[in-house]
Amino acid sequence: SRSAPESRVRPDVTSRTRAARRAEVAAQQATDFHQRGLGANKHFEYQTAYRMFMKASRLRPTEPAHLISAANMKLKLLRLDDAERLYERAWGMAELTAAQRRMVGEKRLLLRRAGAWGGDFALKAMGVPQELGPPRPAAAGQPSPPRRR
Repeated sequence: SRSAPESRVRPDVTSRTRAARRAEVAAQQATDFHQRGLGANKHFEYQTAYRMFMKASRLRPTEPAHLISAANMKLKLLRLDDAERLYERAWGMAELTAAQRRMVGEKRLLLRRAGAWGGDFALKAMGVPQELGPPRPAAAGQPSPPRRR
């Protein structure tokens, strides 16, 4: 009996090639979302940046940078519980570099201190300008501060 022609590709090779191509496309999309998140962050659009970083993280769940960036946005939005959960997820990732592990460890410690000391300490410790923090109650006889969008 004759063997199959050399030009014929085995199905398992084809499926591996397709899987590699899908992974390549996902990696590029994740990079694109991450870049869009960085741009939004530069323009102080932290919620948009968070969404972009989370999209990148879903496409590349083993890449800690996306999750860390999303956590950083929650920190800037003063959603401390959300930030802490995201940092905890990142902390458990085997792919963390030494620098990422050090930074995430520092943020986790900062969040524990912020929780113990309250919002004003958290704002100052994180270097968040007061105008970006949560609305402050107006002093007696003073108008309420304008609502941020």
